[in-house]
Amino acid sequence: MKMQRMAWLGLISGFGCVAALAAACSGADTTNGGAGICGNGVTEGTEECDDGNANDADACSNTCTNGGASTASGMGGSTASGGVLCGNGTLDSGEECDDGDTDDTNACGNDCKGNSVNCGNGKIDANEECDDGNKVADDGCTNVCSLPTCGDGVVQMGEDCDDGMSEFNDKCPDDCKNPGTTSGTGGAGGTPCVDDKIVSGVVSSDANPNMTGAGIKAVWSYNAKLGVAAGNAMCKAIGADHVCTYAEIVAADAKGELANLATNLTYWTHRTTSVTADGTTFAPGAGARCNDWTYPTDHISDGEWFEVYNANSASNAGGHHIGSLSFHFDGNAVYDGMTGKTCKSATDPKCAGPCSSPTRAILCCNPICN
Repeated sequence: MKMQRMAWLGLISGFGCVAALAAACSGADTTNGGAGICGNGVTEGTEECDDGNANDADACSNTCTNGGASTASGMGGSTASGGVLCGNGTLDSGEECDDGDTDDTNACGNDCKGNSVNCGNGKIDANEECDDGNKVADDGCTNVCSLPTCGDGVVQMGEDCDDGMSEFNDKCPDDCKNPGTTSGTGGAGGTPCVDDKIVSGVVSSDANPNMTGAGIKAVWSYNAKLGVAAGNAMCKAIGADHVCTYAEIVAADAKGELANLATNLTYWTHRTTSVTADGTTFAPGAGARCNDWTYPTDHISDGEWFEVYNANSASNAGGHHIGSLSFHFDGNAVYDGMTGKTCKSATDPKCAGPCSSPTRAILCCNPICN
């Protein structure tokens, strides 16, 4: 047993610190020309550090120096790792990159941060087509630092629409131009330009304007906007211009644009003009629009709505059949705060519906032709 122990010690002294015996080595080791064994986890000889791993991107490099600090070159600025130099060509702690040069426009900036995330810094970095220093999408440089193009889903200067996809009836042409926009009277209740599409698409989720199904509550809320402003913003998000008015919906239906309108959704009606239906005249008012789509409950206002006409539908029986649609108007469109004057019923022809509980879709229209 004693002979075995002596042989084992002799092996250590004869061959120095090998990896299998790293734990037996000390800071006084003088093997490897006095440098010690880099990577054995013990700082020895002329080593500045030794973390015992093969990660060249941490605070101790694979040559057992402190992040290369003793031979640093380049920008010479210190990183968040404390004393380790950005620009030494070594990816140190606290750095996203380090290419060892002074070029601040390539993929790695002079702060050792990747320029791929620097859209909005006012500099055209790697993989950017433009950078105007902001995150505004429709000002000539998009909020992802690309030049505007038809089909990117953002209506830019010179475009009439940009839906970025094939959607409801594909109302936005492939060149993002609505034909005939220089003639005609247009507008709600007017004569649209001959070739113009009135309705652009459908918004049915205020959280994601491109999603169908969920519906929008009586309080229209989107991107820190409320009411009609929020509705218009949701419509712009799908390449349209504004929430369609009742008059625009009727005009679009007469042109056959709503032939493929989804029958499994109900739609809020934004009515700003009087309408006479089945011998009754309905005046417009905020009460018929849930106080212009900003009121969360239904005790002092009703919300007008419509659906695709279906003679076998009980709710259709209570609506007014106009074209291919069935409208539910509010008999008292005044937002007067008196519950006795409100009327919420899907089967009463003079009633609209509650504001608080239903979620309905919104039709979005293209710009009004001038």
